[in-house]
Amino acid sequence: MDELWEEGKPTHKHYNNLRFRRGGKTLTTFCIREGYFIVCVVLGKEEREKFDEQQEAFGEVVRKVYDEEDILHDGKWLGFDVRDESLIDDIIRLFHIKRKPNRKILPESLEKCSRLDIGLSHEDITNCIIS
Repeated sequence: MDELWEEGKPTHKHYNNLRFRRGGKTLTTFCIREGYFIVCVVLGKEEREKFDEQQEAFGEVVRKVYDEEDILHDGKWLGFDVRDESLIDDIIRLFHIKRKPNRKILPESLEKCSRLDIGLSHEDITNCIIS
């Protein structure tokens, strides 16, 4: 997955952004702010259909943001202020709708792994590290 770091100026609306792209499409953008960050996910037509099928699995905040956003020419732009861990599992579910994870699980030895799979839940990562 390609990572693109964009430096911003404090006088601009967006400070620093970290964009993750694969296959020419952006999976997500993290807009880094002081004390929190914003996660932006754009759902196209097929992805919106998948979301509609699975929406009961998402929390109230994600469903509300989804319902309130207009459909633009390239899809629905969903933005979430992340100030704690309460939205993390829902955001990971959105990533699964965007793209299937490219790694199934951590290797037996963490030394063999230079990064964690974004598709793993906090519980999965903890279980892999403890066991």
